[in-house]
Amino acid sequence: MQVIHNDENITIIDNFLDNETLTKVRDQSECLKMKKLELGDDKVYKMNVGDIYKSENKYWSDKRPWNNNFEPFMDALNEFVNNSKTCLPEKQYDKISCMLHVYLSGAELSWHRDGALGGGAYSFYIHDEWRHTWGGNLLIADASTKMTPVKPLEGTSIEDMLGRQYNIRSRTWNLKEESDMTLSPGHGRYFAPIPNRLMITTGEIVHKVERVDQSAGENARRSLTGFFS
Repeated sequence: MQVIHNDENITIIDNFLDNETLTKVRDQSECLKMKKLELGDDKVYKMNVGDIYKSENKYWSDKRPWNNNFEPFMDALNEFVNNSKTCLPEKQYDKISCMLHVYLSGAELSWHRDGALGGGAYSFYIHDEWRHTWGGNLLIADASTKMTPVKPLEGTSIEDMLGRQYNIRSRTWNLKEESDMTLSPGHGRYFAPIPNRLMITTGEIVHKVERVDQSAGENARRSLTGFFS
């Protein structure tokens, strides 16, 4: 386990799990029932984002046992977050979620922020291999980029709509305002989804998952993801 980056918004740990535990987590990820994410223009998962799947169950650190091989990962995450200096606000996090997300070739995640969902978020990459030509990088906008959350409409939740503005009169989405927010100032950083890498981010940063390149073929971008609250 090696902390390779730590600032006010991002903490990165490489080689987070030992090989034996990582193998168990990977094996468990092959055994879960998955469902394709619902797409829509009113969601972070827009109509053109491609094929993304998530585990049917969302696990919570305060509701155990889970009786699966993700528990050792959650134990390690709990210990690290609650006993190490990270980008997260200093507090005890006793409620951490965990889901498996799988991005197939051609899939991406639109620009958004997680601020309404808790103290921050994490992604732990569990695929066996990832090459620099396969895309799927985590793109993080400059800290000065601001997306304004809006109130959820009936039938939606706030996490579906972070950053996207809705005009009640015309019943349309204001794409120009969303674009202006994302492109101001219009620069940032990228972070590769290296296997066994844990990325922790605060809820205020604007970010997206770069589209997985067609050259990835059958190699899917696989990660355990969740939120701290």
